Amino acid sequence: MFIAPDSLLADAVQQINNRCAKRRYTSTPINQQVLAQLDVLISTVNQCQQNFKAMRLSEAGNLLSPLFVQLIRGATNVIVFEVLKENRPLVDIQIGCLGELLVLQMTKLGLGTVWLGSDKFSFSSSEIKKRMGSQNSIPICIPFGYPVDAKVDLKKRKSMKDIAPGWTGTEEAFQIINRAPSAVNKQPYQFQLKQNRIHITPKDKSTNEYMSNWLDSGIAAAHAVLAMNLKQVTVTKNEVIIE
Repeated sequence: MFIAPDSLLADAVQQINNRCAKRRYTSTPINQQVLAQLDVLISTVNQCQQNFKAMRLSEAGNLLSPLFVQLIRGATNVIVFEVLKENRPLVDIQIGCLGELLVLQMTKLGLGTVWLGSDKFSFSSSEIKKRMGSQNSIPICIPFGYPVDAKVDLKKRKSMKDIAPGWTGTEEAFQIINRAPSAVNKQPYQFQLKQNRIHITPKDKSTNEYMSNWLDSGIAAAHAVLAMNLKQVTVTKNEVIIE
């Protein structure tokens, strides 16, 4: 169980429709005041749990594999997530939930972001580990910067009957949760409202590898926190409960 910090929640819900994945960035250096604010937010992420550490790295071009250089252009800054305790699936959910709240705060700061998983395909965890002097798992990272194109392209999401059958909440709350990003927009989970609690159930409950099933459920949990004005997130072997 963990509590979403107030400083990560402030004005975050208003950023949901202002944010989409950005894969091209300008060469404009990020304002130092913006970086200082970002570092405070990252510190908040690290202080509210002990299972992973988020870290901002600069000069990050070599941390992205050559295969993805043509798609992620101009990224020289990245936030990486180092797993400190293999407490699965709690750490997956924490990275997804707190990471997405961080992303929304970065959107508020005028930064573009993109979630990158698939080690060796979209980023190089081995290069990140060398930089950090660590042997711990690095399951995902978030390149960021000033986007070349500020236009927001909201991707199509699943219908209510497919992802939230029997939904009893408001249309607005459903849309806030349903806008949560996921790997290749698969949305590998379903969610329900029961007694003012949101239950998110990943379709694949395995934790053999750091795949999108639990991480994406954590990202959806961040949106559920915002949709329902709740803060407590509880993780079991089968589901995530926001209450």
